[in-house]
Amino acid sequence: MNSTLEKWLYSDYLPKRIENKLKFRVIVANKEQSKYYYNVTKKDLIEKKYIPGLSFGVQGEIQLY
Repeated sequence: MNSTLEKWLYSDYLPKRIENKLKFRVIVANKEQSKYYYNVTKKDLIEKKYIPGLSFGVQGEIQLY
């Protein structure tokens, strides 16, 4: 991710999203790369759905804001 975009997401977008109670939904392969999502809490308003890593052969990411 672009460092400028990442900085904006964490400093501006994320606090406003949580303030407005907008949930973030994510489908996560149960892999080492997905460790970030193991540590988020309910206050982050992130709904996670885990799928077995081996059944998800394509590596990629789509983000909609």
